[in-house]
Amino acid sequence: MSELNRVARLSPGRRLVLAATLLAIVGAGQGAFAQSGPYDYRVLATNRTSTMEKELNEAADAGFRFVTVMAARRPSAVTRRSPC
Repeated sequence: MSELNRVARLSPGRRLVLAATLLAIVGAGQGAFAQSGPYDYRVLATNRTSTMEKELNEAADAGFRFVTVMAARRPSAVTRRSPC
């Protein structure tokens, strides 16, 4: 399933949390995320620990590295990679 299809299936409340999370990442560009060059970000949010572990491993295989964890209604992990 593509990332866009996965987002489209989220409830409106979860889409709002996802949008707020992404805006926080972009807005934090002058803080902990500031590095030279652009990055691709992926936010992972799951209800189960085993699913989070699986998705973190898949993200790592795709070249993403763990950045931080957030907790809203459910734990979320932020990962990033260089587009190069």
